[in-house]
Amino acid sequence: QKLRQYVHFMSQKENQPVYVFCAGGRDRSNFFIAVYRVAVDGISPEQAIAEMKQKRVRMWMPGTKNYPKVIEEYASELRQIAAKQSTKEVGVSPRAALSVP
Repeated sequence: QKLRQYVHFMSQKENQPVYVFCAGGRDRSNFFIAVYRVAVDGISPEQAIAEMKQKRVRMWMPGTKNYPKVIEEYASELRQIAAKQSTKEVGVSPRAALSVP
């Protein structure tokens, strides 16, 4: 739910441009950018993870989430939401899953 709120906020035109950073500036920042790219740009979780690896992001650190797993789970959640919405509405776009209830 928090990731959906984050992506919803980031995708609103009135909130752009958005700058993403964390204290270290490498791991969490790139994780949130990957989540955004999956949700808004429609790239696959695998492509988002490859982009993170290209930037030499540590994919798991003690005390944190397993980033690839979280990205995969989030993409699955978006697909489920889009599928539910598409049964209700004809021609719904995958971006419709970005709306926060």
